[in-house]
Amino acid sequence: VTIIDTVMQWADNKNASRLFWLFGVAGCGKSSVAESVCLKLDASDRLAGSFFCKRDQDERRNPVRLIWTISFYMAKKNESFRDAVLAVLREPDTFVNESLERQFQLILEKPLKASSQSNTIPSLLLVIDALDECEQTDSIIVCLTKLVVLAPWLRILLTSRFQPNICTSLEDMDASHEEYNLFSSKY
Repeated sequence: VTIIDTVMQWADNKNASRLFWLFGVAGCGKSSVAESVCLKLDASDRLAGSFFCKRDQDERRNPVRLIWTISFYMAKKNESFRDAVLAVLREPDTFVNESLERQFQLILEKPLKASSQSNTIPSLLLVIDALDECEQTDSIIVCLTKLVVLAPWLRILLTSRFQPNICTSLEDMDASHEEYNLFSSKY
């Protein structure tokens, strides 16, 4: 409960960073926290969407699927973004076989730049659980840090086991973020 409250306080604090990394050893409750936060946010209509990665399921470890899922959920919550995504999808060139970075540019970055970024859009939170179980985590971190810059109305909660490459990627991207180590937590 204390950890969930900590995450919710971060979500409610408009001056806090827009990326929160909750990490810990396997089995310490990261997914339970992520699910509980999703339920609380959904009850208050503040959940942008969620993606629960799993290394033993192809569709849930696929980084392209993660990017498309994020776009889908954001389009459901933001009409201006939805219109911009639909415009991209109507273009004659197909890009489903493009690299992760190129698909991010086309399905998230381009629509976000084309959509209005009104301050009236309520702040929403995207939850991505078990990021360490997704392929290409370094590339995903790059995409997610760009995403929070492009969408000022979006915040992201990431959970994963502690992995040096995730830590390094966040530092390399100079991503303003908060960290919470479940393993050292005294709850």
